[in-house]
Amino acid sequence: MKKNILNKDWGIAFGGGGAKGSAHIGIVKYLQETNAKPYAISGCSIGAFVAAMYAFGISHQEIKEAFLELEPFKLAFLKPTPLGVMKNKSLHNALLNHFGHKTKIEDAKIPLGIHTTNIVTGKPYPLYEGNLIEAVLSSCCVPGLYIPNQQEDKILVDGGLTENVPLSLLSDLGAEKTIAVNLNGHTVYSRPKNVLDVLTNSFDIAIDHTTRTQLLEADVVFNLDLSMYSRFQIENVDEIITKGYDIAKEEFYVE
Repeated sequence: MKKNILNKDWGIAFGGGGAKGSAHIGIVKYLQETNAKPYAISGCSIGAFVAAMYAFGISHQEIKEAFLELEPFKLAFLKPTPLGVMKNKSLHNALLNHFGHKTKIEDAKIPLGIHTTNIVTGKPYPLYEGNLIEAVLSSCCVPGLYIPNQQEDKILVDGGLTENVPLSLLSDLGAEKTIAVNLNGHTVYSRPKNVLDVLTNSFDIAIDHTTRTQLLEADVVFNLDLSMYSRFQIENVDEIITKGYDIAKEEFYVE
């Protein structure tokens, strides 16, 4: 990384990637240990979860504890509706344990943007104000799986459909320089064994093609190779956190 980037009003965008998102915690750990504070933070999907906690001043240890509470596909959460089959209850509870029902995005200690997609229009729908928990749940709402929050003119779902590493939000928040954290930096797709694998590969391939173009706008990109880890199972957390920490230590220059 160019040394002068941290002398600017720099922002960092945490991308989506399911359970691989614990790598973001490693980056937060390094930033908190070195007191390297961004001017703005944005997040998409699991990146929105980590970004929200970091922006509100929660320690990396507490973020890790909250991450370990997540049970994204627990059958007890099944509640089929016309627009989804499951509540993201563990994510809701983890957020509620740290934020009140009425916490607003705009109350963050560091300016924060949460990226979602309006599936009615097919367009990006970034959020800079409003209910924090609802925003993060929307950003993590995998279409067809989780039950979305419906409103008259919009249905907000996973921001990864339009910008998996939400750099554009940093510019909107006034950041002069941008750092992108891409959890899918090494695109290797395993041979599908079932219909879920087929759907997952298809989703990832479409997102990765768009992301590669969007990342050209970043000043610095952290491309993490997490291809050996699952996006569905919360496991190997310490290993993945270490990978995030190591890339931050390698790329950041803190004077």
